Amino acid sequence: MLRITKTFSLTLLTAAGLALALAGCNTKSHIGGDDAGGDGGGGGEVCGDVTCGSGEVCCNASCGICTPPGGACPTIYCEPTGDGGISDGGEDGSTGGEPCGPVVCEGGDVCCNASCGVCAAPGEACPAIACADAGTPSGPCDPYDAYGEGFCDLFLGYAWNGTDCVGLSGCECIGSDCDRLDATLEECRALHADCTDTGIVCGGFGGITCPTGMFCDYPDGSYCGGADETGVCRDIPGPECIEIYAPVCGCDGVTYDNSCFAHAAGTDYIGPGTCEDMGGDSGSP
Repeated sequence: MLRITKTFSLTLLTAAGLALALAGCNTKSHIGGDDAGGDGGGGGEVCGDVTCGSGEVCCNASCGICTPPGGACPTIYCEPTGDGGISDGGEDGSTGGEPCGPVVCEGGDVCCNASCGVCAAPGEACPAIACADAGTPSGPCDPYDAYGEGFCDLFLGYAWNGTDCVGLSGCECIGSDCDRLDATLEECRALHADCTDTGIVCGGFGGITCPTGMFCDYPDGSYCGGADETGVCRDIPGPECIEIYAPVCGCDGVTYDNSCFAHAAGTDYIGPGTCEDMGGDSGSP
């Protein structure tokens, strides 16, 4: 299950505290057995498996972190590892799990996309997008901060991933751009047409083809350039098409379950409906 945590204060405090603590310690940090600390007297104070230097106090015994009196202290818990290093938990669900960009993964989840702060169960698919600032609404051509969470069959809408529009499904939408999801693939792509305009012309009288990895996107109603209309080359989308049956007749005469599958096959489509309905081939991929 994809999980996005919106509370960043723990991570920021952890990063700042660790930097200050490690800079101030003269002894090697190690993992202790508890998080009780000492009496704050400083100078030789036992701090887990380490001893604080002169003028330092134990601020986190479980991680063996010493700081000057009054210094910032990371509020994390380190599990014993036996390797003499600082551990911040990880995949066992303990507090202070695996850092993942602006969040910390917990509950057994691992970090699958640090730029967006996305955690997922081990082996679960991860959104192939990049976020400049997780939790901040995206610009016109930036990837949406929107993800489907939960194992439900509910279709949530289409989101722009920086390259193309992809369908989201799940129990609920998580992210600051959930209110920007589009009901149809066509609507989403129309809104982001300027973001994908490569300037490479295709079709026309000469039947200009697109470079490898691109398909010719013809204007709506042009019947795939049947009257020598030109189109624009666009990148073929990835394999993340949603299984929604809204058939279209591809320019190759094949019926696809929806327009996303047609574009993923490297072709545009004539219009909605099966090719058989349009009097053509009734085949499907």
